[in-house]
Formats: sequence, C-alpha cells, structure tokens
Amino acid sequence: MKNLKKKDSKRNSEFLKNKKEKGITLIALVITIIVLIILAGVTIATLTGDNGILTKASKAKEETEEAKEDELQHLDILENYINGDTSGANPPKLTEDMKKVYWDSDGNEIVEGSETFDQANWYNYSENRWANVKTSDGNYWVWIPRYEYKIIQSKDTIPSDSNCGKIEINFISESCTVANTGYNIHPAFINDSENDFSHGGWDKEISGFWVGKYETSRKNATDLMEGNSSEIKIVSGVQSYRNITIGDCYSTAFSYDRSKESHLIKNSEWGAVAYLSHSNYGRKGEEIPTSESNISYLTGYGGEITSSTGNMYGIYDLSGGAWEYVAAFNSIDSNSYEEANGISFSGVNKNSTKYATKYNSETNIPSSENCKIGDATYEVYINSNRAWFNDYSYCLNKDYPFFRRGGKYSSGSAAGVFYSNHASGRAFEDYSFRIVLTI
Repeated sequence: MKNLKKKDSKRNSEFLKNKKEKGITLIALVITIIVLIILAGVTIATLTGDNGILTKASKAKEETEEAKEDELQHLDILENYINGDTSGANPPKLTEDMKKVYWDSDGNEIVEGSETFDQANWYNYSENRWANVKTSDGNYWVWIPRYEYKIIQSKDTIPSDSNCGKIEINFISESCTVANTGYNIHPAFINDSENDFSHGGWDKEISGFWVGKYETSRKNATDLMEGNSSEIKIVSGVQSYRNITIGDCYSTAFSYDRSKESHLIKNSEWGAVAYLSHSNYGRKGEEIPTSESNISYLTGYGGEITSSTGNMYGIYDLSGGAWEYVAAFNSIDSNSYEEANGISFSGVNKNSTKYATKYNSETNIPSSENCKIGDATYEVYINSNRAWFNDYSYCLNKDYPFFRRGGKYSSGSAAGVFYSNHASGRAFEDYSFRIVLTI
C-alpha cells in the first residue's frame, strides 16, 4: 500500500511538472508571437512611410534618374558649346515623330534624315537661330528654352529718345529653381502647382516648350474657317484659322495631341516668347515689323524679316496678321463666359489650371495688381494705353474678360509682340490662336 501511494505521488508530481512545462512553453510561444508581431510592425514601419527604406529607395531612384537626365542635359549643352552655341540653352526635348529641321544659305529646308543634314547646323541660340522641328503631320514648331530674365529699363527709366526698354536673359537648366540676384525665372517654366497655377506655370519644372511657328490654320483652308478638312496645320502661306470662339480655340488646341500636352498658348507663354524675341537671342531690341498689307491673314506673311529672330529660325505672325486669343481669363466678369463658350477652360470656381490662368482685374490699366510678371503686360507698359514700341496696351475688365495679343494687320504701329487688349471671347473674322506643346 505504501508503495502504491509512493507511485501515485510520483505520477502526480510528474504530471504537474509536465503540465507546468507545457504551460511555460505555451506562454513562451505567445510571447514569441507578440515579439514577432512587434518586430514585424517595426520592420514594416521601417520599410514604409515617409521616412521608410522603400520610400527612401524610391526617392533615391527618382533623384538618380533626375541627376542622370540633368547630366545628359549638361553633356548636350557641352556638345552644343563645342558646335558653337555658347548660349547655354537647354537642348530641345523630342518625340519620335519630330524631325529636326534647318535651312541652308539659299533658304532650302534641310530635314533630319536627308543626306545633307548636319547636326551641328540644327540650331545656335547664340547666333539667333532657334531650334525648329517638323512633326509627322507636317507642322512646324520652335523651341523656347527655360530662362531667367531681368528688365534692364522699365517704364520709369526708359530714355526719352527710346520707345522701349531692355531685357537681359540667361538660359538655365530645369534643376535651377532659384534665380540670380535681380532676375526672375520666367513663370512659364516653373512648377506652379503649389501656387494653384496662379503665375501661369506648369505642374513641374520644365526645360522649355514648343510653340507653333505660325498661327494655326486648317488643311486646305481657303477663306476664314472654310476648308476641305478640319485637320490642324501649322505651316506658312495659308490663311489662319479664324471665326472661332476662345472656348473652341482652347478645345481645338487641347485635343490636337494629348501625348504632348498640347494646349492653347497661355498669356505667360506668350510673354516668354515676347521677352526672348526682344533679347539678344532674338531681335536684339529691334521691333518686329508689322505685316500691314496682310489683308488675307496669310501665315508667315512678309518673310523672315517678320519673324521673332529676323531670320527663318524664328516664330512668325506675332505682329500683325490676326489677333490671337490666349488661355487667360478674368475672374471678375459679367455673362461673357457663357456667351463666349470660354468657361470650359477655367478650373473649379474659375481657378487657374496649368492650361489657363486666372486674372483679377477691374481696370483696363495694366499694373502689378491686375497683371502678372512675365506675361509682357505691365512690365512693358509705359503710359496711357501704350507699351514698348507704341504697342497697344490694355488689361482685362469685367465685360471683356479675355486677352487678345499681337494686333491685327490693320493695327499699324499699335500692333506688335507687346500688344495686349481685352476681348469678349466671341468668334470674329480677325481672331486666331496658337498651339503650344509641353513634353
């Protein structure tokens, strides 16, 4: 009996010991799982989040790609320098359907792919030869490189024997986001998204943009809007596309080529073209002649002397021809939005977008309060209703909430690249438009 009791006691002791060990093992397992969960959470937090390894790796990859692109851009600039272009202008951004084009001393067009094409002759901004391309649809485009500018002589310092001021320009890379002392990076090239696009910029820093070499036309256009096709053409020697509302100008330009972010030229982009044209990289302070006899509104009328560079490499129809609508609108208006079909290109609650810029103007007189830097309005305004070169100069008002630029052929000396006036946005026989591409 005593032996049996001893055996039972031993069994109970072993049972309790095993049970205790199993209990400890289960607790250890739970603790291990909890620790693993904590470690997993820490690991996930380390990998993800704003400061996570994966996020940092992604940012590092983006920064590396940007640095690589910036390095390639600098190598291209160096190559251009070796070829004689000392301007430092950003190399044009190209797509597969773009072919480089230039002209020989006899005015013959030389297109990339031909036997006589020479890359070194394509462009040279230091010699006032801007980069031109021809897209597969036969349309011509001119590259406007990113730059910073300084108004050397404003309206308050223009000499009495002069009717214009001076503009100094430095070409800069897209990685350069801080201007030199006294300069402004032109708003058309900046990342303006944090400012709700109020300056007329883009959704990223850009190295430049392509602008239509001529006013927009239509294929086989013969008179006003009449033509055998609605296909857009940007070529010389045809009648510009007119009798079109500003809303239709916007939608036509927008739908032209979405892969290249095509859009109606903004007021800021018009200003970028105007300032570059006036600089030493363009006409060196000389006025663009007005084609006063261009009663048929022919594109490229007057020849190379009427271009932004005074040669075949510039942009045409900026002075005379037809008035040109630009993608800008006044937030203070009457019923003109609906009447002009222009409300389609304003943002929510009539805010700016990267395709169109909002102005707040109650007076016709250009000023820093109702206009913007870089748009070739108040910075080149002199007095009364005149800007540099005696060009007509007005801002927007509530009844005429849209801009027209350039002046028509019959505007005479009042026409020009610094011409600005207000408009209703309706369709008229002497109003046209221009397209811009941002790649």
